[in-house]
Amino acid sequence: METIYQQVAKDILGYPGKMISGSKSFYREKFPDHVVVFNSNLFVGKTKIWYGDLDITESIDTLKDLASAIGEKLYVLYESDGRFEKEKNPSLDNAVMMIHPGGGLELHQLLEKKIKRGDLNL
Repeated sequence: METIYQQVAKDILGYPGKMISGSKSFYREKFPDHVVVFNSNLFVGKTKIWYGDLDITESIDTLKDLASAIGEKLYVLYESDGRFEKEKNPSLDNAVMMIHPGGGLELHQLLEKKIKRGDLNL
């Protein structure tokens, strides 16, 4: 049964499982300075609310809207941290980023360094 958070995520981001490109390497070549998480998993606490490809550079405002709409901190995880054996016990400490309901961001250290260096744009 779908939770209210999952419904809101679907209304804002579209159906789970969304792909942004048929080729990951092509997409990365086309947008080398974008923050992209293929097969991402979005969690509120330990509850997965959505999964699919995210170009965070393109969709940061939408993700902020989602966090605001649900009124909870939103965790963006890589596939390996929120799927398969991690589904019920996600590695929230490894989050690519956390988005607060007020729009504030907490970035993973590596991501933050790449953005500060100018390698990636957010």
